[in-house]
Amino acid sequence: MSLAVVIPVFNEAKTIGALINDLHGLMISENIPCHFIIINDGSTDESLSVVKSIAQSTLSIEIISHKNIGHGPSLLKGYQCSLKYDWVFQIDSDYQYDLSAFHILWHNRQLHHLLVAERKQRNASGGRDIVTFISQHLIRLLYGKGLNDINSPYRLIQTNKLELALQHIQPDSFAPNILIAAWFLKNKLSIFTVLAEANKSDFEKKSKMSWYIFKGCVKSVTEIFLFRFKI
Repeated sequence: MSLAVVIPVFNEAKTIGALINDLHGLMISENIPCHFIIINDGSTDESLSVVKSIAQSTLSIEIISHKNIGHGPSLLKGYQCSLKYDWVFQIDSDYQYDLSAFHILWHNRQLHHLLVAERKQRNASGGRDIVTFISQHLIRLLYGKGLNDINSPYRLIQTNKLELALQHIQPDSFAPNILIAAWFLKNKLSIFTVLAEANKSDFEKKSKMSWYIFKGCVKSVTEIFLFRFKI
């Protein structure tokens, strides 16, 4: 079973190298044919240089680089490139969560279509927590129950089902993972969850509610409502 690993990157030079190397070692130990798709979203630090350096010794890395368009659109680009593989594993480049949950996801894939490592801890601000709370309850109301962490950036997806979901998602979506989860819930496909443990050292500083994030969250809530009438 072939696997694509999709990682959107924006200014994560301190973590992206370790994440790719650790994932590469994990895939070798699990004997999984794997292709990395790294989407550089206009990073202004050394993120792109770090990835290019690793790519010189690891042939299974594809780099997509563009000006900054945001996490959601970058993630969707990666997902579109992953559709020729059997499965896609998505994780964020900040390496906030331990990779041990991947083993559990991978070895439960035969009976499920979407497998999610739900975050046991989050380092979000109070504002982001409120938005997450609202989004979670909207999803339950409009699409059904089955996931406690609808926007988890730590998920394994069967690509033939993902392709169907992506047909209904606009390329500029702010939080496509929420809409993908909503599609799987609405269509009553099999979903598996496990808890993801945090890398403690990466939880010292909480992410803040910026104006950009606030506007994006408002857009995301709107998308959740409109998406319900598309599927």
